[in-house]
Amino acid sequence: MTGSPHFVRALLAATSLVVLLAAAGCGDSPTAPSISDPGAVYVPSGGPKILQVRDDGSADWVEIPSALRGPTPLPGPDPISFDPTRVLTVSKRIDGAVGGRLVCGRFVATLPPGAFVGTGVVSMTLPDSTLMLCDLEVTPAELNHFLLPVDLSLRTTGTSAELDSLEIYWWDPDKSVWTSMSCRKSKLLEPVLDSELSTTQPIEGASVDLFHFSRYAGGKAGW
Repeated sequence: MTGSPHFVRALLAATSLVVLLAAAGCGDSPTAPSISDPGAVYVPSGGPKILQVRDDGSADWVEIPSALRGPTPLPGPDPISFDPTRVLTVSKRIDGAVGGRLVCGRFVATLPPGAFVGTGVVSMTLPDSTLMLCDLEVTPAELNHFLLPVDLSLRTTGTSAELDSLEIYWWDPDKSVWTSMSCRKSKLLEPVLDSELSTTQPIEGASVDLFHFSRYAGGKAGW
């Protein structure tokens, strides 16, 4: 028996509501970029080509070494150039109410006052100082959800890298994929006043806002 027009309209409305509710229940983790973000580009687990900067400032795009494609380095030889003797690590005890800054190689992490409640140890590690890939972490782990965004910047000043070709990616350990973060690019980043990087000159580079720490890489845009 054919239903009345009122019944059909009610049925269609109910069906639409079920679809919307189902879609709302399939969201990603709160720390992941929104899947509806047109700037978010999801890439295979192999990752994008990343920036390698040599001591003389010359730069190239290279494959991520297989030992660094996941959340932790894997043992064994790697066919891609990767020198663990060039590892850089910086740690600093930071009062969340005061904030602070870490400089490790060409990466700079700036925590604003009020980023978290309490005191934690923030660490930044570059497995190879020539590869623009870094690990950020804070202990205790419960502090790894920030109330205010932490700025992560990658400086390209003094290199042959083309800023327009640069993107910052993050490693999503839940999905085991690298994801584009649609970074900000500027030739006039705020000068970093730090004992490890004393300069008052404008800094060229790219930056992103972080609400949690993970693994990040300066990779080729549009990969």
